[in-house]
Amino acid sequence: MSAALPLNFSLCRLVLSGCSIDDVGGRMVAKALRESKALRDVDLGRNVLGDRTAVDLANALSVNDVLVRLDLRCNPIGDIGAKALCKMLSCNTTLTSLSLYECCIGNRGMAALADALRISSTLQVTPLSSHPKEYH
Repeated sequence: MSAALPLNFSLCRLVLSGCSIDDVGGRMVAKALRESKALRDVDLGRNVLGDRTAVDLANALSVNDVLVRLDLRCNPIGDIGAKALCKMLSCNTTLTSLSLYECCIGNRGMAALADALRISSTLQVTPLSSHPKEYH
């Protein structure tokens, strides 16, 4: 998939929600996003993606100027991942929707998100749950 996606110029939406993708698979998706010139909407919700994948996605989206929506809801992403995504937002001007609902983001990650939202005029973050799921 990571090799084929950058070569596909017509696929605009990728839904991999609930596919039990872990950080190894997340790294492959991030690699594909780094090089994709067509994907505008990616749904990775309800998987087992952690901070490692969030960092990989943040690095990929630092150079991606196409993606407008990223759904990471219901994944065990914590403060490290949230902070990496927020850092990416300072240089990415195309992402307008980021869903982190029911992730495992704590106070430090929330503070980073609040700062990112203050700076961005276009980004919308889905409301975050005050009771994140337990991930085992």
